[in-house]
Amino acid sequence: MLQSQYQKALRCFLLTKYSAAAIACVKTIALLPPSSDQSFSDISVQQIEQLRFSIWTLYLNIATTLLARDNPSTQTIELLGLPPSTATHKDQVALQVWQFLMNHYGGSGNVDPRLISTCILMTIKLQVVNAGRHIAEEWYAGLSDATMDYFAAITAQEDPQEPNVYYEGTLKALELYITQILPALKDYESAISFCEYNPLIRESNKKVNQGYVVRVKECTRAFSPFLDDLSSDSRSQRSCCTGEGTETR
Repeated sequence: MLQSQYQKALRCFLLTKYSAAAIACVKTIALLPPSSDQSFSDISVQQIEQLRFSIWTLYLNIATTLLARDNPSTQTIELLGLPPSTATHKDQVALQVWQFLMNHYGGSGNVDPRLISTCILMTIKLQVVNAGRHIAEEWYAGLSDATMDYFAAITAQEDPQEPNVYYEGTLKALELYITQILPALKDYESAISFCEYNPLIRESNKKVNQGYVVRVKECTRAFSPFLDDLSSDSRSQRSCCTGEGTETR
């Protein structure tokens, strides 16, 4: 039942029937057992968690698609299974989507880190990077000491024997936060210092991420005068067209 409902939602999404996909996906999420529930005797815990990840990835992609088309509406919020609200901005709804995801997992630090990357990419596509910063920071702050120690131990390994999807997902989320979210907000110093003192990021990756942030900062500064000139010219043109700033005789 769970797998077939997911396939239905996925099929609707691929056929660009986004409203139907949203309805089917929300129904599928409602069928998912809590992470601690092992009552599905015909499917392993690992399979359930992989299916949970796939379902939520689909949901976040549906949400991104619906929100990218139009400003949030009551209908969109309802389709996404969110509680009724007066949200009129995409950043507000993006945070509601994040809240929905957190509630399902029982807290920010329990969310599959691979989904954090998807959430961050959603906020980048919707151009609501402040919401992306909120999501990334709330998730990271919610990670338990045991989780941090576990990932830090993997970081310390020079040659890990097997890839860990949750660790790799965590690194991807941190990379997006450092190289995309904070630079988009022009908070370069926070990006560099967060990367420098983060125990989960290997030294080689720190250099790569910090170097990227520095280049973005330099490029932004180099182009700022040019962009300011364009903005000034645009204002002048609007003034000429509307007659603003001209003397009335």
